[in-house]
Amino acid sequence: MDEAALRDQPELMEVAGAALARSIRAETLTRVELWIGPGNNGGDGLVAAKHLLETGHEVSLWMPMGLPKASDSLTAWQRLGIGHDLKIDHPLQGDQPRIIVDCLFGTGLRRALSGDVAMAADATHHLRWPVIACDVPSGLDADTGQVLGPTVRATKTVTFGGYKVGFFGDVATAHHGDIEWVGLGFTDAHRRAAGPPMAWVVEGLPPLPPQPAGGGSKVSQGRVLALVGSPGMEGAAMLALSGLELGGAGLVHLLIPEVERHLLPGVAEEVMVAADETQALAALKRSHCGVAGCGLGRSGDRLLTLKRFLSQGQNLPWVLDADALWHLAETPDLGLPDTCLLTPHEGEALRLLDDPSITGRVQVAQALQARFGCWVLLKGPGNVLAGPDECRVFPGHQRALARAGSGDLLAGMIAAFLGRGMAMTDAVELAIYLQMKGAQNLHSGEEEVVGQRELKVEFAKVWRQLKDADRSS
Repeated sequence: MDEAALRDQPELMEVAGAALARSIRAETLTRVELWIGPGNNGGDGLVAAKHLLETGHEVSLWMPMGLPKASDSLTAWQRLGIGHDLKIDHPLQGDQPRIIVDCLFGTGLRRALSGDVAMAADATHHLRWPVIACDVPSGLDADTGQVLGPTVRATKTVTFGGYKVGFFGDVATAHHGDIEWVGLGFTDAHRRAAGPPMAWVVEGLPPLPPQPAGGGSKVSQGRVLALVGSPGMEGAAMLALSGLELGGAGLVHLLIPEVERHLLPGVAEEVMVAADETQALAALKRSHCGVAGCGLGRSGDRLLTLKRFLSQGQNLPWVLDADALWHLAETPDLGLPDTCLLTPHEGEALRLLDDPSITGRVQVAQALQARFGCWVLLKGPGNVLAGPDECRVFPGHQRALARAGSGDLLAGMIAAFLGRGMAMTDAVELAIYLQMKGAQNLHSGEEEVVGQRELKVEFAKVWRQLKDADRSS
């Protein structure tokens, strides 16, 4: 979606500038230095300046590229109703505390900042004053989340119209600070003129699994085949099983090559542990979903086992994680079903893609989807789900999830929901919601010490709250 095209409307600039002024007024300081650029962002800043002057703020304007060149921005300057006395020749002069407002560049920036603008952007990394970015911190690519060079480091970003898909990576998070979203009231006509979005940002409550008629049975709750674990990696298998349990899988068949049941004291009694591969393949024919890779191992034997199961389960949705992705990078012709979901973290994704020229989380996920022809969930800050005809971003990141085992639990939950008949997008959305909300509910400080067992308890609480809310609606 060409958001710049959406913004090119005088009435939207007024809304954006007024919202920016409100956000600035929420700060305690009343001295405000606005950095005004040549385009729509500069116009937003000028509208904000007008509102701030009306409420008694001390306003100064740094305009390193002269008067705005965009017609609506120039109109905003003319409507300001003041002379050039607010203009300053250099930014950050003097030591009086103030609010810095970055209105230099927005979503259309494709080159590195230079000259005085670059030096000013670098200076924001060391300021103790509030720095508010208008729409996008100048220097940050709003599509990829990569810095183009020197980049403003904001304490808060007031973003308009929609979340930027580039906001959800570690680099971007370090520059945009807190996000304050402002809807501009885009109409369908605006959106049609701007074109389709690069990705949809998912918000709100997730969908729930369909309810089986007549209360259902263990089979109607979904059979799942789990090809996970190996000697020394039993813990990964146990976490995947925990995810399957949490997701409500009705019946789980487990194959851990070379590991017998008596060596798995934590496996629930209801899990059906296959004695060998032949028995597991027979169970696969009756299953509704498969999950593979969590602690599977990287030997040639494991690769052959994985290929056999994928070949026999071509009609099933699969969730492939961890070691299954390692094998895929080594052997791209694994014969993946179209309904397969790959769940790499960033390092695994880059290994699978093997193309350092592709940057940005959305772009990497879409490139992987195009290469392998199946669904891809790129895990990390701002999970990205790329499918054949769409891409979705799930905003947010919780520090408690940045630890070993989180992906195993997530893979199990997604597989359980797929086995229960949910569509791919719905299954992923629900599983991510449980993880994010559960981690968010931790008390302050717990995210540093909490383990997967405690996280699972929090996920279960969120799950119960969702189901209770659904029953009461």
